[in-house]
Amino acid sequence: MLSQQTRDILEYDRLLALVAGYAVSQDGAAHVRALAPLDDPEAIGRHYDCLDEMRSITGEGHNFRPSAAPVLAGPLARLTKAGVILEGAEIVAVGRMLEAAGDERGYILRREDSLPRLSALAGALDSQEEIRREIERTFDENAEVVSNASPLLSKLRQDARHVRERIEKQLEQISGRLTEAGSTGDNFVTLRQERYVLAVRRDEMHSCPGIIQGESGSGATLFIEPEQVVYSNNRLREIELDIQREKLRILAALSARLCTCRPQLADNVRVLAELDSLYARAVFAREYGCTRPGLTRGGAFVLRRARHPLLLERHLKEADSPAAAAAAAEAVVPLDIELAAGERTLLVSGPNAGGKTVLLKTAGIVVLTAQSGIFPPLGEGSSLPVFAGVFAAIGDEQSLDRDLSTFSSHVLDLVTAIDSGNPDSLILLDEIGVGTDPAEGAALAASVLEHLTRRGCLTLSTTHFGELKLLYERIPGLVNGSLEFDPERMQPTFHFRKGLPGQSYGLAIARNMGMSPLVLERAATYLTGGAININEYLARLEAQQKKLEAATVEAESLQARLQIESEALRRERQESRERLVELARRERDFQKEMARREREHMLQARRSVEEVIARLESQWREGQAEQAARVARRSMEERIAELRAAAEADTGAGQSGLGEEGEPGGAFEAGDRVRVVGLGLEGEIAEGPDNTGRYTVIAGRAKMSLRADEMLRSSNRAARKRHTAGAGFSAPEPEADSAEPGRLDLRGLRVDEIDQELDRFLARARGAGLGSVVIVHGKGTGALRSRVNELLSRDRRVAAFRLGAWNEGGSGATVATFVAE
Repeated sequence: MLSQQTRDILEYDRLLALVAGYAVSQDGAAHVRALAPLDDPEAIGRHYDCLDEMRSITGEGHNFRPSAAPVLAGPLARLTKAGVILEGAEIVAVGRMLEAAGDERGYILRREDSLPRLSALAGALDSQEEIRREIERTFDENAEVVSNASPLLSKLRQDARHVRERIEKQLEQISGRLTEAGSTGDNFVTLRQERYVLAVRRDEMHSCPGIIQGESGSGATLFIEPEQVVYSNNRLREIELDIQREKLRILAALSARLCTCRPQLADNVRVLAELDSLYARAVFAREYGCTRPGLTRGGAFVLRRARHPLLLERHLKEADSPAAAAAAAEAVVPLDIELAAGERTLLVSGPNAGGKTVLLKTAGIVVLTAQSGIFPPLGEGSSLPVFAGVFAAIGDEQSLDRDLSTFSSHVLDLVTAIDSGNPDSLILLDEIGVGTDPAEGAALAASVLEHLTRRGCLTLSTTHFGELKLLYERIPGLVNGSLEFDPERMQPTFHFRKGLPGQSYGLAIARNMGMSPLVLERAATYLTGGAININEYLARLEAQQKKLEAATVEAESLQARLQIESEALRRERQESRERLVELARRERDFQKEMARREREHMLQARRSVEEVIARLESQWREGQAEQAARVARRSMEERIAELRAAAEADTGAGQSGLGEEGEPGGAFEAGDRVRVVGLGLEGEIAEGPDNTGRYTVIAGRAKMSLRADEMLRSSNRAARKRHTAGAGFSAPEPEADSAEPGRLDLRGLRVDEIDQELDRFLARARGAGLGSVVIVHGKGTGALRSRVNELLSRDRRVAAFRLGAWNEGGSGATVATFVAE
């Protein structure tokens, strides 16, 4: 999918070398350099999953770092042959690799739950603990076989040491005798030909009979092996040969064991290299601000904040601190490109040195990087199609290598693009149609772009031809683009703009570089009418684009303010809902408490009536009827007065009868009667307002803290009364002029006492023109409610009835609707 020419143009191998520089081992770096773009989204996704997990253990606060495993390609290749004996250093290197395998396997598998993919990879590592420990026991830090590697080797080295000491002692004695005899040389002990000898001056050799093993560079000193130590030297040499044979036996045994597990050793090398490769890619992603792009098959091409990694490298090398590195990274202007699935060709125009070629190279290297399992320097939200082939024709330096003219080389590139292009291809063309007559070049470029677009290739091309900037009107799927240029400062900004072609600014740039005004004025006269019209058109488009961008910025600012205000309003509404819920809860609790207290008062009243009746019956039997009646009446009236006063104190005087009400809010004083908005409760202001503007309100025995806008001013009305027959007892009775003519309270009455009360109440309400009424019967045992339902179901004036809502008394009340007249 990638030719060497495209690799070189996009500097793909240089990118791989950059990433490989973060590897710890040579094998890991080689693994990175061997990466190639893949065309399977699932395979790329597996690379990404492993890379995500590696990033999670190599960032700040984590300490995973692969071991610098040695290169073992040579030793493992030699182990394929039977009888091969590895050197000590090679076996020690294998031991270091096994140690690295054990360490990395243990680190990753301890985090298996959070690293499932790396765990599957590291699970293939085998540290071969028994062999690794044997290697550690066999060699020292210099890769030499230690004496205790075997009993025989230990004995042989001990024998050699004894013989060596005896030889050295004998030579020192001979040297002492020579000195006593008047020798003028140093007569020191040394080794020649792996034998111990004595250095003697040539003119004194007759004083030390023996075998001459060598001479000094000047020839003035001879190295003589005295006759007295020849046997000992022979014995030492014999022992050393035995030592070499034993060491060779030990190396052969270890090599044979390594040969039996060679496949596992090779797997270890491969897995360690892959883990190190992932580590290098994770560090690169962190250092270069890379993110994981989305991958599609033939979908949209979306680059968010894309930057060329090699441009970043140039700036990051100059940074000497994290802050400087961040500033350096910002110096590379990010690139934003978005092409929908149906937009297949992007034609980029604009002045020279404006960044068009960099745009092509950035898009190309980002695609190759992403498809190689490396996160590219992109921002969140980037999405790339997976290409089966990438082709780039950028620059004309390759024409010299091929012994072709610029145009011939360019045409050859276009032929290759046309022949190889398909819907799964990315084609990058720089300055399409150059190198020949402008009219013919523009015509050829238009035809090639139309052909590639219709074939479905994703093509990014640059041009200076004004005619091509109008192709978007004739070729569906082709869109214009440009890199912004500041005409006032005569400098490119490198910001990409989709849908708007760019001007070349050729004359303006020449003027800025000091060209003669006379020449420039004359040049302007040579411009064709079409070129002038296109330039004027582009200038108007650029001006309109700037206005649109300014309007967009203003709209975004307004939208941000609206979002802030909307969020504040949402919070205020949420607080209001929470307040209403709390007030509703308080009302339910208050109603329950009032119903409980009313039941208690009625039960006390009933007990009082029964006591009076019992006394009347007793006194009647004793003949004191008249006096008993007077006493009973007075006792009942006193008791009823006490109960009424207690009930009014509990429920709040006049709670069910309110006068005229105003709007919520206003100023209130202690003692004012108020009604709570939304709850239907009436109370009295006890104190306030405090420093937060809240009042303390007493409603019955409930105390509430309310704002002014949560209350209505109210006036008191007479309490309702109802009468009940029997033993001279009277209770509050609904009046025709009650403040609540549509509400009847039957609580405290017996079942057989409500028929007449209910019938009279329904007649008054019907006559008053009410559409519905509320009958309060309480919850209790449910007997009153059953009787009310029975009476309402038989009453032809009632169309329907139901239990009350939460603000109508709930299941303690029934709402009846009259038949329409």
